[in-house]
Amino acid sequence: MAQSANLSILLVCPWTTHVGALRAALRDEGIDAEIATADFEVRLRAAVEQRPFAVAYYVATPGLPFDVVESLVRQHAPKLCVTMHDNLDGVLAEIRRFAVDRRS
Repeated sequence: MAQSANLSILLVCPWTTHVGALRAALRDEGIDAEIATADFEVRLRAAVEQRPFAVAYYVATPGLPFDVVESLVRQHAPKLCVTMHDNLDGVLAEIRRFAVDRRS
């Protein structure tokens, strides 16, 4: 698979989530991705204030409800849509689709 341009991903998930497996799967797919994670509000705010993201995903995170995430993202990156998933498998599938659309 051809290497895509660097994809900047915001992933809101619990700190116990093993993001390494997601990184490896993306690398195996030829998707060059930078993943910033946020597991609480201050970290999320810092992430969206520091740089733009191409995509954002939310996996249920204790203490950080989806509506709070949407509100913070809307304030700092109004064009960025946050997609909710049950687990990283859903996130990986969505990133694959996004990368294919981006290449076309």
